[in-house]
Amino acid sequence: MQASNKSAAAAGLTQAREEFARLANAVLDGAIGRTVRCTPRRRTVLLTVAGRVCFAKVRDGYGRAAKAEWQWLHDLPKVGIAVPEPLALLQRGRRSVLVTGAAAGRPLDAAFAEAIARGEDAAVADFVCGPVARAVAALHGSGLVYRDLYWNHVFADGLAPGSGLVFLDVERVFRPWWRLQRWQVKDLAGLASSFPGRVPLRVATRFLRVYLGSAGSGPRGRARRRRWLRLVHAKSVRIRAHVPKYG
Repeated sequence: MQASNKSAAAAGLTQAREEFARLANAVLDGAIGRTVRCTPRRRTVLLTVAGRVCFAKVRDGYGRAAKAEWQWLHDLPKVGIAVPEPLALLQRGRRSVLVTGAAAGRPLDAAFAEAIARGEDAAVADFVCGPVARAVAALHGSGLVYRDLYWNHVFADGLAPGSGLVFLDVERVFRPWWRLQRWQVKDLAGLASSFPGRVPLRVATRFLRVYLGSAGSGPRGRARRRRWLRLVHAKSVRIRAHVPKYG
């Protein structure tokens, strides 16, 4: 009976993979889906298949990025980072398509802005300094950095404790072999620069205390937090001064 159940599960998984492979082919052919974002080399397509919402990234000449994202979608959950479910990857010549399940919730830049407008600053601070700080610490603690860590790339289904947290657009994640702290600072500055409004000092300090863990406590910890605050602030100012390439 147990062997039969395993065989049925394996057959179901194979069938699902074949179905999503057909779906990826149809996206490349332009037969299905609605384009929701477009740049010169990448197009994001919204799909609804059997009542399930999915997204497909169609890339032109960026096969390496598609393969990298596919790999990180499988590897990041192993270090505690939740990502959209990877469903299919297809390469055809210089074009590729990567299909994922839709992330639950909404981007946190919009959720934070609305919560702050309602006077729910404390809930925002708790979420930033709780689940997000711990997730980024886990990412960096594993030797990885994000490089595109902005609040519109982080989704949540609420700001209450235990709300789901999902990280999107992970193709630029990598493991630097030198100057790791430089890249870590860039990630934190990305969050600071994309926060709706100015990040209160008490929130930034609290975030760093959680992010740094035991290294952020005691007199030496305070000195270390002040140093990180200076580095992150300086980098976030430079990031804010950048003009987005595609809006």
